[in-house]
This record gives sequence, structure tokens and C-alpha cells, in this order.
Amino acid sequence: MNDDIGVLAEFEKFINPFTDNEAVLDWKNSGKKVIAFECTYVPEEIIYAAGALPIRLVGDTQTTKYDEANAYMYQNTCSFIRNCLQLVLKKQYNFLDGFVAGSTCDCSRRLADVWEHYRFTPFIHTIGVPRKISPTAYELYEIELRNLMDKLAEFTGPDWEQEDDVTFVSLERELHSVAADVESDENNEGEWLVLADFSLPSEPGNERLAMEKVTEAIQHLAINPDRLERLRTAVAETALNAMEHGNKYQPFLITDILIKTSSGVLKIYITDHGGGRPIPESVEPNLEAKLAGLQSPRGWGLFLIKNMVDEMHVHTDEKHHTVELIMKYEG
Repeated sequence: MNDDIGVLAEFEKFINPFTDNEAVLDWKNSGKKVIAFECTYVPEEIIYAAGALPIRLVGDTQTTKYDEANAYMYQNTCSFIRNCLQLVLKKQYNFLDGFVAGSTCDCSRRLADVWEHYRFTPFIHTIGVPRKISPTAYELYEIELRNLMDKLAEFTGPDWEQEDDVTFVSLERELHSVAADVESDENNEGEWLVLADFSLPSEPGNERLAMEKVTEAIQHLAINPDRLERLRTAVAETALNAMEHGNKYQPFLITDILIKTSSGVLKIYITDHGGGRPIPESVEPNLEAKLAGLQSPRGWGLFLIKNMVDEMHVHTDEKHHTVELIMKYEG
């Protein structure tokens, strides 16, 4: 019974109002920062990964008069937003070091504008939230989140310590085996220049977008037109395999593409989330064997890719598959 009461007492530390919240006060007293967010599209994991405690503005059901807030906003503004602002003006959130808003609606944007104009906290940042699901929207949201990471890193400084590795979300893409291979390349083979590093949702048709983005990134390289077309085919086929087979056409599982060059050598890494099982070796297709059922009707992809470039290597770990395409050109 006493153990149960002890557990409940621990939970009560986190459900108390923030001004009296023991967990928040302990965090502040340790010299760490507390940053609020109002919108669900703001990833609190990023705030936490930057060494700050994220808390959500939740308003107060006991606050029903918004006289101060009404001086800053129209009275027909969302009551939740005015409630939050009222609490800020009444110094109920005076322990905050920062606020991250999302541009999800006019009322949220207005709260961010007022917050920034009057500098209620030293740190204030608003992230743009896409209004649709599309490759461009994914790219926009990634840019917004990376900008948030940079701003948080500047604000929290270099001396913060990550509190909990289990809930930590890396500020950069995971360092998996392929990234380690790239670092090895850099250390052992000289200087490598990153031409592009981007991600695409795994949706039908995005293999063509991958091909065009790669073509754009390498357009200044002296690659023979015929060889360029072969490379474009290899990229499209590899991206198709990654999206269809590795990520099962699940849009939230992104396909990562990294492009590097050094001394007349181009390397393209295409990574999916289908790790844990090896990619079968490229087997030269035999039409007669396929027709006779002695060879799988599939399997042309890797063979085609391998013959479109100078070298092809496959890297696999528990989480990822990466196909590395290598093509030489006049450097």
C-alpha cells in the first residue's frame, strides 16, 4: 500500500500546475532551461534533445476572465489562446526561458507575434507547418525543423548534457553503418565534397523525383551524356526498390539520398528502412530459367543497376539498407 502511495506521489509531481510543479522547479534549479510549445506540430523531442525541458501551454480552466489578454487580442480570438496569454501576462509562466510556436492557425500566429514583440522570454521561434502532404511539403517541414535545431543549439549553448538517451532524438540523421562507411571514405581516400543530402517520402512516382534531384545536383560534373543516362536509370531503379521493397511505400518512412564526389569519382548512397534482412546478391537473369520457373521472375533490378554504373555495393544493418552507386568521370 505504501509503495502505491509513493508511486502516486511521484505522478503528482508532474500533474501539479507548472508554477508549483516540483519536477519543473528541480529542473530550473539545476540551471537548465525550460521551453514551452503550444502546437502539436512542434516536436518536443527536438527541444529535449537540445538540453531544454519542453512543456506544453495548456491554459487553466479556473481562468475565465481575459481582461489583460483582450488588450492584446480581439475578443473573438480563440479562447484557449487568450487563456494562455492571460496566464503569461499574469506571470504564471515566468519560469520559462523560451517559446516555440507553430503557424497552424491565425490565432496561434497572433500569440507568437505578441510573444515576440513584447519578448516575454529570451527565446522565441515559430516554425512553418505545411498545409498539404507532398514531397515539397516534406522538404519544407524538414527545413523548418532543421532551422529550429540550429536556433535551439545557439540558445542552449555547447555545454548542455542530454538527459535521457532512450528518449533522445538526434539533431542529425542517425549514424548508421553507411554513414560510418562514408566517414571511412573521407578519412582514407581524401577530401569528399557533399553535393546533396536530401530525403523523400516513400510514395509511388518519387523515384523519378529522386532521379531529377540527383541530376540537378551533379549537372556541373563532366559526365558523358550516355553515362549520365545510365546513372539516371540506376538512381531511379535503386530509389524505386528502396521505396517499394525497403519502405513498403509507407510515406512516413523516408528514403535518404546522399551524393558525394572526390577526384573524378561520384558516390550516391540511397538508404531505406528495410534493415534486418540482407539484400539478395545480384544474379544474372536467365530468361529460359525464369520461364521454366527455375529462377525468380523478379530480380532484374539489381542486375540492371549493377550494369548501369561502374560499381555497386550494398550495406545492411539492423535498421537500414543502403545501395552505394559509384561512377567515375573526368575530374
